[in-house]
Amino acid sequence: MIASFNYLENLTNLLHHGAMNIPSHVREKHVRYILSCQNPDGGFIGRDPESDLYYTGFALRSLLVLNALDNATCEKVGVFLSLRLNSQTSLVDFFSLVYSAVIVSMGGGPDVFASSGDWTNTIGTFLASLRCPDGGFGKVPSGKESSTYMSFLALLCHQLIGKKIESPEKLVGFVLSRHREDGGFVEYGPMRKSGTNPTAAGMGILRAISPSLLRDEMKVNLVKFYKGMIGDENGFKANHRIPFCDVLSTFTSLWSLRELDSLDEIPGDKIHRYIMSTENPQGGFHGGSWDAGKDVEYSFYALGALALLAPRGQGV
Repeated sequence: MIASFNYLENLTNLLHHGAMNIPSHVREKHVRYILSCQNPDGGFIGRDPESDLYYTGFALRSLLVLNALDNATCEKVGVFLSLRLNSQTSLVDFFSLVYSAVIVSMGGGPDVFASSGDWTNTIGTFLASLRCPDGGFGKVPSGKESSTYMSFLALLCHQLIGKKIESPEKLVGFVLSRHREDGGFVEYGPMRKSGTNPTAAGMGILRAISPSLLRDEMKVNLVKFYKGMIGDENGFKANHRIPFCDVLSTFTSLWSLRELDSLDEIPGDKIHRYIMSTENPQGGFHGGSWDAGKDVEYSFYALGALALLAPRGQGV
């Protein structure tokens, strides 16, 4: 039942291709900002001064997409990751660590797991502990209800370590139980109205396991859902209740619409202007008009959105 589709590899390749169409002076400005966020210990910061696994992952992903990953940066990050091997307490931490280690190795850095025994087995055991009776994955071991996003992260972790998810049909059943009449997906069962990001996660799971479901009526309804999430600022909103747009939801919506072959059905020029309105003149991006700060996570999402729009001829 499971399809041979590597989500992260596909996403990274497409973003890398699109980012090469962003003018070099724009790419270089944001590369300088991202590199400025690296601490002496090799990790990258978010809004706080301490290095953080989560933000380190986004910094590395940005540098990879922008073709700006070098050996020196990867060597430093490798040292940071090696010191964090035994500090993971959540699925988000595990994902950030594993994906960062893969990128570091790709960039000429050290094999972070070389002296750490069978980390593939360790991660696999941890992921299995998050499986819930409903077929999805939860935030904590032995949980009672799954999270759509955590289930998506669990799928990505399985792909990163080269393991297949057991009983993939149960994961598909779980995802379909989170599908709603508005066309999208919800994060938790009691929710009635879908969100852009849980919908992207649900789509990602189906795309990897059962892509035939993303056709016909479901595809039409997904496109309609995403079109309805474009806000007054011409970006995408996280859900119907939130009045403001944000670059994370804009990126996940653009990526989802690209996977649905429907990017041409939205006002790309207006969305492009919204993304650029969140750019900081010194480099980096804010989360939206509501955000006074900036960080490498939102910068990744904004640059990714620009990369998705760039092949369509959007200027910067």
